This record gives sequence, C-alpha cells and structure tokens, in this order.
Amino acid sequence: MGVFEKKGGFGQTSIDDQVFAPLTTVQNQFNLDNLSFIDIKVATSDRVTEAISQVKTELLQRFDEDEFTVIDQKE
Repeated sequence: MGVFEKKGGFGQTSIDDQVFAPLTTVQNQFNLDNLSFIDIKVATSDRVTEAISQVKTELLQRFDEDEFTVIDQKE
C-alpha cells in the first residue's frame, strides 16, 4: 500500500482521485464478481498494438467477442 505522486488531470477527471487496490480485495469487500473495465499501461507507445493483441487473446479465452471492447487512447 502507498500513495502515488500527484499527477493532476484533464477536464473534470483527475488521476489523483483514483484508488488502486488488488482485484480480489475489492471483489470481497464489495461482494462483486465482475469488472467493468481494466486499465493497462505499456512501457512505450510503439508497443500499444502488441499489447492490444495480447489483451484480446487473453479475453477471448474467457469471453465471447461481443462481451468486451478493447480501446486505446486514440479512440
């Protein structure tokens, strides 16, 4: 556990207002069994396409194609 360095935000959204916690902890605390979104960060922008492909491959092992959407910041 810890506190992130202040980053600021854009528009009405500030990354400083977010909380990051282990998935299973949140699921247990709030009696949840699903996710509404997942944020993924890649090391460099030239790896975005590769990361999207890997994420889709993983999700397709668990869900039908019409059960999720993968978008990047360009969209």
